[in-house]
Amino acid sequence: MSSTGTQTLLADQIVDPSVQAAPELSFLPYLKATYSFGFPSKVHRPICEAYRKNQCPLGPACPDQHYTPANERSGIGHLICKHYQRGLCKKGETCEFAHTFDLRGERECKEFSRFGICPQGDECTYIHLPPTSPLRLPACPHYARGFCPLGPYCSMRHVKHDKLCNLYVAGFCPNGRSGPPGRDGVIFCENGAHPKWSADGELKKPEPKIFKTEEQLRREQEEREDEFYAEEEKRRERFERGEGGVGRGWGRRRRGRGGSWRGRGGG
Repeated sequence: MSSTGTQTLLADQIVDPSVQAAPELSFLPYLKATYSFGFPSKVHRPICEAYRKNQCPLGPACPDQHYTPANERSGIGHLICKHYQRGLCKKGETCEFAHTFDLRGERECKEFSRFGICPQGDECTYIHLPPTSPLRLPACPHYARGFCPLGPYCSMRHVKHDKLCNLYVAGFCPNGRSGPPGRDGVIFCENGAHPKWSADGELKKPEPKIFKTEEQLRREQEEREDEFYAEEEKRRERFERGEGGVGRGWGRRRRGRGGSWRGRGGG
């Protein structure tokens, strides 16, 4: 072929890449079989019910999404995939990290978690979890082992598991763990949870829950708000002296009762 013909063919490929034959690479079949590389997007497809039960035989070839919602994930699944945020994750639905850009389900607002108040209100890009939320309580080791004598009156959090591994309960599970432990220290395999065993001498005696009145909760919240405004005032003074930046809430309405910026219950 002449040099003129070669240049013409190269120009056609640049203008219209579709005329160029796709390269045959030896690892492409592996990517298609393992990571669904090259298959149509499944963004608008429903979540595969068989996958949620760890029973989908189709694997990457399944036409539905193999995805675990954020509220059903535990451990490492709550961490955001840094490669996905840059558009570079090739694992797709099989990635062990969360594929999301919404930080409200992944990271917590420091101001709201400490003071129960946030100067950004509903515009805050982080999750608002009150300081008094039961989710902040440590997991009960007695319940994680299988039984807590205090039941609903326990001062610790009882983390429930939808399904237990029948092999582990029978005595031995050859599958081991499929991921890091949950928040209560219980590990999982594809068949379910492995109840954590601890000797009686290793467990602290459970303590009953202390119930507070609405007035007590209101006073505690006011104390947290006073602490918040005091710290904001210190930041303002440091800013005026040229020693540092001003806080997020300085200059806004004090107390702000009824104001939207406080963001109670927002997320």
